[in-house]
This record gives sequence, C-alpha cells and structure tokens, in this order.
Amino acid sequence: MKVLFIGNSHTYFNDMPYIFAYLSAARGVPVQPTMLTRGGECLKNHASSEQVLFNLRYGEYDLCVLQEVESEFPGEEVYRASVETLLSYAKAAHLPVGLYENFAPEGRKQRQDYLCQTVEGVGQALGLPVAKAGRAFALSQEPYPQIDLYFTDRRHASPAGSYLVALTLLRFLLGLDVRGLPGRIEHWGHRCWSCRRKPPPACRKWPWRRRRSVLAAPLAKNAKEQACRKGACTGGNRHEDHRT
Repeated sequence: MKVLFIGNSHTYFNDMPYIFAYLSAARGVPVQPTMLTRGGECLKNHASSEQVLFNLRYGEYDLCVLQEVESEFPGEEVYRASVETLLSYAKAAHLPVGLYENFAPEGRKQRQDYLCQTVEGVGQALGLPVAKAGRAFALSQEPYPQIDLYFTDRRHASPAGSYLVALTLLRFLLGLDVRGLPGRIEHWGHRCWSCRRKPPPACRKWPWRRRRSVLAAPLAKNAKEQACRKGACTGGNRHEDHRT
C-alpha cells in the first residue's frame, strides 16, 4: 500500500510516516510512505506545487493524507478551498484522501477546540475521514502530565506524540485496531524509539475498536492485486487487471 503524506513539520517530525508504516506492517498491512513536506508550508502552497500535483496525478498511491500548517492556520474558508483543490486532483486519479487533524501547542485548549472543530467540519462537509490527532492529544495532556507528548519547543510532537499521531491515522483512516501494537520502533534491526512506560493514555481511553473504513475497498483491491502478482489470481493463467 502506497501512502502519500502532504504537510509540514507536524508530519515529518520524528519521521512519523515511518512510525505509521512500521505499525501498519505489524497489523499485516505493508505500507510504503512518501512525504512531500516543508517546515511551515500550508496546503494552499502545496496545491500549486508541481511536485505535489505530479505525485497526485501519476504516483499511483492508495491513500493521500493532508495536514495543514498549525502555526499560521489559514481559517476555515481558505483551508477548505485548499483541501478541495487537492481533492479534485486526487479524485481524477481515483485516490482516497484523509485529513490529519492538527494538535495545538501545549496548554492551548481554546486553540485545540478551534482546530478540531474546523478540520472535522471540513471533513464532514466533504465526506473525508479525519484522523483526530488533536483530540487524542487533548485526552492525554492534563490527566497524565508524566507522559510528555511534546518536543522541547512545546509546539511539535515528541517521539511519544508522533507515535500517538500514527495510531490515530491507523485507526481513523485505515480502520485498523491499534490495541496491542509494538511499543518499540525499529529500522534495519536497530531501535529508533521505544515506550519505557505504558502507551499514552489516549491509546487506552479512545474507542480504538476496529470499524469498517472508507478505505476498506481500496485495501481489499490491493490485496487482490498482490494475490494476482503472486499467481494466486482466481482467473487462472489469465491475470485480470484489478486497477480502476
């Protein structure tokens, strides 16, 4: 499964797309992540980038994740317009799109409420699934201050925070059950990061039960394509074209 991440530092901090791919593989869904990110970049600028448009049109991805800038959030009207522009290119390529809900700086409850309301409202209006990372962060901050989800600047995610973001993406965009996933992230056998304590409280408090995702059909199609390439296609020697 190929996943395209479009965003900024809230996406690339701690190599979050790799954490997402690592945990997804642990659930039996191999993911090949690609990032098109730049610090402080907004979706409006991404929508006019030739690299972004080329990848949306010809990258043959199975999922695109859109993340807006938090520090200079453009407001609901501009945010929705930017999402709609990118969505139009994605639809032309039959590419499912999901939204990554921003988390606010530490202690900014009103800011977090605004971000959640705006991103979830646009997602509902456009029929797009939303990975509710902002709400997951809010569940964990005050009741459990010993679990630090923030980097030293208190605006970006710590490794634990990026782990939590990855869980919300798995849960809300892929519909996967995230309970019991490994707390140690490795690359080529070397430890990148591990939970020394229990997982963030939001991992336990949130209703992480598996549900059917809007991406269930693309996932099933991808599994059928893999079976075809391995010679297990029900069409016998005649390998059907399962792409749409």
